[in-house]
Amino acid sequence: MQTMMETVRSVAPLAAEHAARHDRDGTFVIEAYTALRDSGYLAAPVPVDLGGAGATVRQVAEAQAELARSCGSTALASAMHLHVVLASAYRHRRGDDAVAGMLKRVAAEQLVVASTGVGDFTTPTADATPVEGGWRVSGRKRFVSGAPIAQVASTWAATPDGEAIGFGLPLSAEGVTIEETWDAHGMRGTASHDVVLDDVFVTEGQVNARRRLGGYAPVHAVIAVNAFPVITAVYVGVARSLRDAAVAAARRDRPLGLVEQHLLTAEALLERMLVVADGDPDPAEAVVAEVMLLKRACNEQLLRLVDAAWDAVGGSAFSAGSVLDRATRDLRAASLHPLDPDATLELAASQAKRVASAAA
Repeated sequence: MQTMMETVRSVAPLAAEHAARHDRDGTFVIEAYTALRDSGYLAAPVPVDLGGAGATVRQVAEAQAELARSCGSTALASAMHLHVVLASAYRHRRGDDAVAGMLKRVAAEQLVVASTGVGDFTTPTADATPVEGGWRVSGRKRFVSGAPIAQVASTWAATPDGEAIGFGLPLSAEGVTIEETWDAHGMRGTASHDVVLDDVFVTEGQVNARRRLGGYAPVHAVIAVNAFPVITAVYVGVARSLRDAAVAAARRDRPLGLVEQHLLTAEALLERMLVVADGDPDPAEAVVAEVMLLKRACNEQLLRLVDAAWDAVGGSAFSAGSVLDRATRDLRAASLHPLDPDATLELAASQAKRVASAAA
């Protein structure tokens, strides 16, 4: 069986071949995504005892960064499946049986799972009303990357008693509609459409997580340590493709040094995120604060890299359709993943005060 990196290197030419067309037309990166699924790549993080390869956050992140050099949209769309699998594998390692069924299906059936985490990370964008045997759920989920190929959405809903319930929702269920809303500035091939839930019945057996609304919950750390290093790695990979394009087209040397400086700094910040993930840390609020702050700092470097690359290339960077153009637009999406930059600083400040208070 191929390693994740070997699979990426075999699929990368296919991803690159179609990247410009999907970016231009705003269509889903179906060719490369299907190749990844059929190869077993999307099941790699499933624990070995459940039929997978037990790939770590680091292994996934490194492979996704390499994939992003060929097509950022393919890497980001697949990352939204992979981070759900990674987080579920983390829970399984800690004795949580609620996710075992989904993990087995990912390994055995090549099940594709979409994340609805943009809004749901803090406040779920759907409401759940209790009924006999489960819940009736209604709401709108935005930015559901890979919606055309996913079979299940990993999502959340708010209950009347101030709780959030997490569950796997078949996208074929009655009351579920995919609205093709995605027409974005960058990452145009991810097909991050809206998924609308209209009085969808969710059984109690589908619910696999619960947390109180408002403030920190341990699940935030589980998501942070498994999702955001992988997502950030995608943007670092895109930045590497931008650096390569700038080197090929640059008119002068001095700004290229700045491009390399910002890339190396971003890579160092990503490495620190992976060190945190390598430890399979306990789900503490301090972990969320550290990962979010590292993500924010990394994103700052990536945007500075864009400016330096354009300075180096000059007017030709303004031409549409190039790798430099596509990478520039794709990198703008990095700051849209939660937490946003201001909320990250607020969380980091709050955590710093707690640490200082405890040390006093």
